[in-house]
Amino acid sequence: MYFIMEKDLDKFSKFKSQVSTELDLEILKLYLEKKSQRRLFFGSPVFTLVASAIFGLIGTGLGAWLQGRANLELEQKKFESSLIINMLDTKTQADAALNLQFLVKAGLIRDKEGLISQLSSKPKSLPIIGKGRLSTSEIKQMLNDLSYYNGKIDNIYDDSLKHAVFEFQVRNKLSIADGLVGAETQRALIELYYKE
Repeated sequence: MYFIMEKDLDKFSKFKSQVSTELDLEILKLYLEKKSQRRLFFGSPVFTLVASAIFGLIGTGLGAWLQGRANLELEQKKFESSLIINMLDTKTQADAALNLQFLVKAGLIRDKEGLISQLSSKPKSLPIIGKGRLSTSEIKQMLNDLSYYNGKIDNIYDDSLKHAVFEFQVRNKLSIADGLVGAETQRALIELYYKE
């Protein structure tokens, strides 16, 4: 389909006197058609393809960025929650309050609304998770009763206890197997001991 744009009418008039044969007319039409197609790039399929690709890349990049931000926010909340739970694992509510105040002041947890500061200012309102830290003799007794430790029950954290704790961590597939009784190991030990 051929059409002459208004801008090209003057050029067509200028060349009209030089068109003497049908072939000259066809060449002029092709020339003007190609020229008009260049101006109509924005309506061409190539433009649509290029624009779609560009907007597709922008959309994909924006979507990935938003998903990354959401994942980062979720991981931050999980980290803060685990810190708070570990800080509440004390023997007294006053210790738990001091631990929470430390987390806020150190910037390890965000307290935009001031709720954690408010809770830590009233220690009696804080929950205590577990009964606090187990003593070395309690750990030895529990591991002995669960058949992990076979030694003297005293308050000395020796190599035989460290080996027994390591065995307990490995057999129960804890995330840390270092022979030390951290919060995760203590919780697992208490759960297994009272389940038996």
